[in-house]
Amino acid sequence: MKFQIDEFTKIHDVQRAFSQAYTFLRLDFDQSMYPEKHVFEITDKIRRHNVINKESGLPATFALNMNKYRTVSELEQDVHEIFGISVRVLRKSGKNWLPTSVSDDRTLEMHNEQGKLSGKTSSVSIEVCY
Repeated sequence: MKFQIDEFTKIHDVQRAFSQAYTFLRLDFDQSMYPEKHVFEITDKIRRHNVINKESGLPATFALNMNKYRTVSELEQDVHEIFGISVRVLRKSGKNWLPTSVSDDRTLEMHNEQGKLSGKTSSVSIEVCY
């Protein structure tokens, strides 16, 4: 899946397209995250309605490759190199969103499947008898 980013594309457009392709994954954009160090500052989170090219300062149109065989680290690195902003992939785990930073070498498809499985197991009620 390639997603075209032009001068009108907003952060939430990219997030929506990504979430439609990967139901159990989410993208968070940030100005000061360093993907190689897995550092993320909530205070620098980019607003969803901001235009991505305005945040990056790039006037050109780009195709962002988000196919299922790409690893999380490849996607995060591409966004950082092309746009100069950072993105973090989070995976659904029950009712929570967990960063994938420990396993960024796995593909987007693998993380999405893991999120799907964790959603199924988290809704199972376990009765413990003593």
